[in-house]
Amino acid sequence: IYTLNWDKYHQGPFVKFQQNLLLPDSVEISIGTRLPYLGDGIVRLASGESLKLDPSVDYRIYSPRNNYLRKQIILSAEKYLGLPYVWAGKSGDGADCSGFVQSVYALNGIYLPRDTDELSLVGQFIALPGWYSALQPGDLLFFTAGKRLITHVGIYYGGGKVIHAHGKKVHIDSILPGTPGFKRHLIQSFAFAKRIID
Repeated sequence: IYTLNWDKYHQGPFVKFQQNLLLPDSVEISIGTRLPYLGDGIVRLASGESLKLDPSVDYRIYSPRNNYLRKQIILSAEKYLGLPYVWAGKSGDGADCSGFVQSVYALNGIYLPRDTDELSLVGQFIALPGWYSALQPGDLLFFTAGKRLITHVGIYYGGGKVIHAHGKKVHIDSILPGTPGFKRHLIQSFAFAKRIID
């Protein structure tokens, strides 16, 4: 049940508050807080209770599945397919994993840190191993080589696949067992995923 709730929270619509809000019983909602949106002005609080928002409350509704930037990120990433892997590269001549991610996002007006360890600190934490159904195209997948060090990053492509600069070139691999292109080492080294695009 917990995993179901996790998936719903990260896949379904949510509201982001544009103001500080004081509820009865001195409960505060800070500007920038996001809560699952149930429709008709109703949100789900962290306690599990639902709350009907007053029409005067300033909030915006988002849907992770429908953000047009996700498609643009994937289209940009596909343009790099076959590009040689070049350590510390981030150009049309070659890229490493973080250079690839940084370049793809920059093509869409989103500027991210350069190195993988710095990239792992930005965005919203959305998935751990085994919780892959919470992922949306454009999310960042982080991998470790042991000792909890983040050493690799790729972009979730959708359909259980990751597009990344790995090995000799930028290519697409699967993280779903039993599917074409499945790479077991990716599952074994997957650490967590972050969401950059609401």
